[in-house]
Amino acid sequence: MSELLKEPVLPDQLTPIFRTTVTRKTWLLRLPNGDEVELALDRGKVTAAEHDQPFSELELELKQGDPHRLGEIALRLVDKIPLRFSLQSKSDRGYGLLRSDKRRATTAASITLKKRDTVETAFCTIVRNCLDHAHANAPLVATGNSPEGVHQMRVGLRRFRSALDLFADVVALPDGLEDEVKWMANELGRARDWHVLAHSTLAQIDGTSDTRSALREAKAAAVSIEEARDADAAVAVKSPRYAHLMLALEHWLATAPWRGTSDKAVVKSLDAHIIAHADRVLRKRHRKLVRRGRKLHKLDAQHRHRARIAAKKLRYATEFFAGVFEPKSMKPYRRVLAKLQDDLGWGNDMAVADGLLNHLELHRRKAAAGARYARGFLAARVSDDRANQRTLWKRFRATSRPTV
Repeated sequence: MSELLKEPVLPDQLTPIFRTTVTRKTWLLRLPNGDEVELALDRGKVTAAEHDQPFSELELELKQGDPHRLGEIALRLVDKIPLRFSLQSKSDRGYGLLRSDKRRATTAASITLKKRDTVETAFCTIVRNCLDHAHANAPLVATGNSPEGVHQMRVGLRRFRSALDLFADVVALPDGLEDEVKWMANELGRARDWHVLAHSTLAQIDGTSDTRSALREAKAAAVSIEEARDADAAVAVKSPRYAHLMLALEHWLATAPWRGTSDKAVVKSLDAHIIAHADRVLRKRHRKLVRRGRKLHKLDAQHRHRARIAAKKLRYATEFFAGVFEPKSMKPYRRVLAKLQDDLGWGNDMAVADGLLNHLELHRRKAAAGARYARGFLAARVSDDRANQRTLWKRFRATSRPTV
């Protein structure tokens, strides 16, 4: 690369694809304990493809002292000033303008654990992966026009909550943070539920010539509400409340307060190899699904939902701990479990759709007839799926659990 840059003709062949203009003001904070932190306020704009994006951002850089001090200062700032949380660099903004119409949602990166990793190392690796997955999609959610961004951010938070559940005997979130994670997940969930209804579930309904017009009214009403919920999710992601949540989670993960416990058994568990913990968790999750899914095709909606939650948590466990188990036993287990959980997920979509359609029936006069027809149609589809659920359950029960 260095030789290439020395080519005399290169300067004439290079052209800028975006330009960043910045005015910076800095302050050096000297804290009473001796720590020094530089506070930089950048104001400017990024210009690319005839588009401008102004920005104003505050950066903290540790010059001397404890790295954890940055998180503490950032949290204090966001409590006093309505700031947004961002992981974008200035170049990220430039490239983002260039591909503004082509940005795609970020899916979860793969997780690779080793059998000799400690429980704590595995926990930090998994949780970091989940938080990165969620927050990478926040800029798309903030546009108010990215259903896939909403979906992936929601999945990231669901994975995060499942990861906490898998390590609940050794690590716990600080008081209040779990409620804040639920708040953000609920904002995303409402937007996602209406999107699935409007663009997926209603598309599965075969309407007659007499009902197609009514179904179009139902879809139009669902789209209208979806747009409003997307806007709510965008406001939430751009709020100081979300900024505080993400900073608090980052600070919690960086400072590892669980290390301060006086419980020697917990410390011993944190230092143990992940292999025993993963095997124990998978056995426990497998037993819970077996218990909740017994006679699955005969269960009512409430008990099928409980079985779905058990299947979802087991599936996340197989994703997180895949590298710890023998691939020959893990792959067929994951394949069968995925098909079962996907079917249970579809059933949950139908149950959620029924509640949303009931809302349209009660509160949207023009959509009422279409919503009523759709509810009856979907109820029949759910009933028809019972035989398929029975087959999937038998396949799951016939598949051996993974071995380490």
